[in-house]
Amino acid sequence: MNRRGFTFLELTILVMILGILCLLALPSLDSALVDARLSAGASEVKTALDYARNVACFSAGPTRVMINPALGLIRVEQMKTQNLALSGQEATKGFVENRPFQALEHPIRSGSDYDVCLTDSRYGGVRITSALFGSGNVVTFDTFGLPSTTGLVVLALGKRKMDVTLDSVTGNVVCLNHTQP
Repeated sequence: MNRRGFTFLELTILVMILGILCLLALPSLDSALVDARLSAGASEVKTALDYARNVACFSAGPTRVMINPALGLIRVEQMKTQNLALSGQEATKGFVENRPFQALEHPIRSGSDYDVCLTDSRYGGVRITSALFGSGNVVTFDTFGLPSTTGLVVLALGKRKMDVTLDSVTGNVVCLNHTQP
């Protein structure tokens, strides 16, 4: 007897087997999605810090990064002044802190300020649980690209956390999976 195709029972069994395999793979897919969203959020923090450092070096003007955990906001600003090296002003800590800053233009989204809000849907619930630079949530980079202080930003999504650290000696920024004690 020459048989063509599959019986309804064979197709039903095949669909059930595929469904079971998909259910088994779902937890690992969910875990991968959480990791990807958390990494994207950490990458935004790292990019903002690196960008502020580079702008400070190449424009010879202090820049700062403000991170507001309550709003999930990352903002990069530059001091409103002419080139400090040419103005004859010394960039002392008091001088820098008392000068007004203005938002920098985002390097990719032309015409908009460098503001990144991690509460946007593309980050899927990533929260900034803490941002600590010295005693506040602001770090300023001097004209040599050196940060005013060491910093730690902790991001969370569900039970997973990721740390973004800023070294005050080198200015290097590193993203690491959070280790639980």
